[in-house]
Amino acid sequence: MGIVIFVVLTGIAGYMTGFEVEHAFSWRHFLEFIIGLYFLSSGSLALNQVQEYKLDQKMKRTASRPIASGRLTPMAGGILALALILAGSHLLLEVSLLSAALGWATIILYNGIYTYIWKPKWIYAAVPGAIPGALPITMGYAAVNPDILSRESIYLFAILFLWQMPHFWALALRFKDDYQAGDVPT
Repeated sequence: MGIVIFVVLTGIAGYMTGFEVEHAFSWRHFLEFIIGLYFLSSGSLALNQVQEYKLDQKMKRTASRPIASGRLTPMAGGILALALILAGSHLLLEVSLLSAALGWATIILYNGIYTYIWKPKWIYAAVPGAIPGALPITMGYAAVNPDILSRESIYLFAILFLWQMPHFWALALRFKDDYQAGDVPT
C-alpha cells in the first residue's frame, strides 16, 4: 500500500505541475486520474506479486506477502491484478489517452522487461528499472498537458528517476542476505 500511495502522490505532483491555470479545474477529472492511477499501480504491483511469489518465498522481507505466504492463490492474485489494471486503464482513458498509454508503458517496462530480464540477470537493474518508477509523475502531467517533453515534465521525471537508484541500493545493502537468498544480483 505504501508504494501505491507514493505513486499517487507523485502523479498528483505531475498533475498539478502540468495544469494550466487558463483552464477550468475539474474535480471529476482530477479524481478519475487519482483513482485510475491508484487502480493501475495496484494492479501492476499485484501482478508483480503473482510473477514473483516463488522468489518472495525465499526472501524473509517478502515471504509474508499474500501469495508468497499462501493466503491468496496465484490465480486469485492474477484475477485481482487484471481487474485492477483494466479498471485503472478505463479511468485513465477517460482522463487522457497519453496518461493511459504511459500507464501501459509502465506495466510493460516493470512487469515485463524489469521483472523478467533486468532484475534477475543484471546487477545494475535499478538504473533502467527507475524508468517505470518515474513514469507516474509524467502520467499526471500528461493528464492535463500533452507536452510531456516540456522542461517541467522532464525535470520532474529526472528527480524521480535519480532518486530511485540510491533508494534501491540502500535497500539492497540493508536486505543483502534476502537478495542473496533469492539469487537476485545486487
